[in-house]
Amino acid sequence: MPLNNRSRLRPARSGPAVVALALAVLLSACAGASDPGGASTPAAKNTGIASIAKPTSGTDPTGPTEQERPLLRTDMSQADQRRLYVIYNACLQAQGLDITNKAALSSKPEKVEKAEKACLSKQPEEVPERAERADPATYPDKMRAWATCLTAGGYKAHVRQGNIIKYDKGFEPGLINDDKIYAKWHRVDQKCQKRVFGM
Repeated sequence: MPLNNRSRLRPARSGPAVVALALAVLLSACAGASDPGGASTPAAKNTGIASIAKPTSGTDPTGPTEQERPLLRTDMSQADQRRLYVIYNACLQAQGLDITNKAALSSKPEKVEKAEKACLSKQPEEVPERAERADPATYPDKMRAWATCLTAGGYKAHVRQGNIIKYDKGFEPGLINDDKIYAKWHRVDQKCQKRVFGM
């Protein structure tokens, strides 16, 4: 596929900009699916931006559909995480989306939004996203603790406006092409998420 293997689903925080927001969801999600290399290829992975946000479909984030989204637990293997994305991508494709065609998606925002809404219960949810919904009052503190932990692990990070973690010196985990370098960062990130969010 023409998309980076290491991008991971990052739902947009809010707002009506369906094209840009929906594309961020769909294009990053499809990176881990339909991989002919099987388990030897890394699963859909994290970008350098750790903002966790609500789906653009307008669904009540506290409703039952949101609660039933599959959780990308920190103890899951990359293969298990990839399988969740394969299921989600299959749902999007069943809704008539060609998730490999960025131009086609950008030209059909209403179709994209409709597919997102139909597939919301299958959209993988990351640990920080679940934590934000479960306890929004403590979420900013946990984000700062996450950044502190990453920095202590050798990846200097800070929290910017909007509860977004950003790495210094332009470091972007989603753009790493070396599996060993990515795996090293991934171990630190998962350890920090487990420590801070407890999932």
